[in-house]
Amino acid sequence: MPTPAGEAPRGEREGPVQGACGGFHSFRGDFTVHVWFSGGRDRHRAVFWHDMEASTVRLWVDGIPVGTGADLNPYGHWLDGRLLVVQAEGPDDHPLQSYGPGLPVTGIVSVLIHDTAYGSTQILIPGPHETWTEPRVVQAGETLRVYATPEAQTADVPDRILSLRSAPE
Repeated sequence: MPTPAGEAPRGEREGPVQGACGGFHSFRGDFTVHVWFSGGRDRHRAVFWHDMEASTVRLWVDGIPVGTGADLNPYGHWLDGRLLVVQAEGPDDHPLQSYGPGLPVTGIVSVLIHDTAYGSTQILIPGPHETWTEPRVVQAGETLRVYATPEAQTADVPDRILSLRSAPE
């Protein structure tokens, strides 16, 4: 359809901006900053500030603090351009909990999920029978499936299935 005189052509695009990356990081010895952009129509950004001297991670999504007070992993990933998933420290009283070098947070971890459509954040904490060492969160239709490990995901044995609310109109 021709564009009326004086108007710029309109269009839609999903995914990263042409010529731009999906994220970047900056490293300065005592801290690192990671920025991850979501895909999709409403491009969101997650900024992780990792203060290595203090061993803390702060997170902002679209400029709003998220997971304040939680001990977070300095990385996350986007689901469907809407949900940010980040590992967090698991419960101290978990029967299989472990601490040690090389662990980003703890051996048994929790999962933070931030929903940009609602501006809401929830932290899923594993129960005593859930051994979340490398949890995977997968969107399946209108549900989120939480798997304890990649092997559990391959076998399609989720620990939890959560209802995913539709984005508000």
